[in-house]
Amino acid sequence: MTTTQPKTSPQTLRRIVLISGVLLIVFGAYLLAFLVPDVLRTLPGPEIMTLAHAAEVAGGDSLYATIEDGRWDCSTIEYIRGRASSSASSVPRIITRYTEIFLTDGTSRPEIVMLTRMSGEMDCGDFDGLVPTGYLTRMTGDKRSELGSRLSPFSNAGNLLEFCGYCGTDNSLIGLIAGIVLVVGGLALVFFGFRMPKASSEKGVTLGDDLIT
Repeated sequence: MTTTQPKTSPQTLRRIVLISGVLLIVFGAYLLAFLVPDVLRTLPGPEIMTLAHAAEVAGGDSLYATIEDGRWDCSTIEYIRGRASSSASSVPRIITRYTEIFLTDGTSRPEIVMLTRMSGEMDCGDFDGLVPTGYLTRMTGDKRSELGSRLSPFSNAGNLLEFCGYCGTDNSLIGLIAGIVLVVGGLALVFFGFRMPKASSEKGVTLGDDLIT
């Protein structure tokens, strides 16, 4: 008895390759559109400043900076946890994504307070002597509302700032490289797709069909 096992036709396979290539190009270009300006902005290096100067220059747009003074308030450490992005186990694995801590001007009633986020889990000893480098912004009203009671010890603060201590050149470069790889891979798939035959060279036979007896 002879049966025919249907397989993907050359036209369908060609279409899949072309669509996959276009999607990779679009996603890679999307990453590059954000990361190329970011990398160019950080190439000169961070601006080194005091916490007081940070309070003067911080705005809605992020500023790449190193804060050279201030006092870490270890009583404000909070761990932001979430599920691991990938896990071989069926049981969700919870990890510490980053640590939040407030950096203050060191006075008994701080007037300048900066919420700082650092990657992973850090304890008080890890902040001893740490000079943070990352992106500085002024804290928004929405963020103040979100923090709620965590800001209670700093009711006297007239300047509330935010600082991403795990953002910077390294992360941007990793993303930039990933974007380039996606675009190059997409172009290769598109080129390969256009080179693929549109139909079988043998009349009456579909490429990919397999006759099993």
